[in-house]
Order: sequence, then structure tokens, then C-alpha cells
Amino acid sequence: MTKVAPKVVRPKHKKAVHHKKARAKPPVVVKVKPKPKPNALPPQVPVGAESAAASSSGTKPDLTSTLIIGILGISMMVFAVAAIPARVVPWRHVAYFIHQRHVDLTLFGIVLLAAAAVAILLSKH
Repeated sequence: MTKVAPKVVRPKHKKAVHHKKARAKPPVVVKVKPKPKPNALPPQVPVGAESAAASSSGTKPDLTSTLIIGILGISMMVFAVAAIPARVVPWRHVAYFIHQRHVDLTLFGIVLLAAAAVAILLSKH
């Protein structure tokens, strides 16, 4: 038996295709029309009344809302400390402090809430 070697077929090379370069197109210019300005009317203020801008220009900033929020935050922290059972606190000195002053902390939180309520009632909100 004779062995026949397989015939190797090599692919033929294709010729490179050269494309023409596309010419650059000029950029499209879009004209933007200016927006029409609205007619500004002066604010309608009754005779003798001050406008908001005129009254706030020379006054001090109002700190009552900051004070109320601060008092409420401190009262919530005092209530949170008073609500902690002394047996779950890992530090002995702090546990003793909380155990001895549960009622005091609760009353102080109530006083702070009352102070916040008075501040709310006295403010012009």
C-alpha cells in the first residue's frame, strides 16, 4: 500500500481595497435666538407696609429655630440616657451614675421639653 500525502492548498491573497477619503463637511452652525425677557413688575405692597427685603437687611439673624432644635435634641439625649437600664452598661461608674439618677434625668428631659414648648409659643412662627 502506498501512502499519498495530502495536497496542501494555500489560499490566494486578496488585493487590498483602497477607499477614497471622505471630504470633511463644514460644521453646521445653529443660530440661537435669545430668550425674551419677562416684564418685571414691582411687588404689590400695601401703602405703609415694609417688604421682606427691606425688613431683613438691617436686622440680626433669627436664632429661635436653632435654639428650639437644640433644646429638643438635648432633651431627647437626656431621655435616651435615662431609658438605658443600668445593668446593661459595661462601665461600672457610668452604670452607678445612671442607676442613681434615672428620675433626675427624666425630670430634666421634661423641663427641657417644656422650655422648647415655651420657646415655640413665644416665637413668631
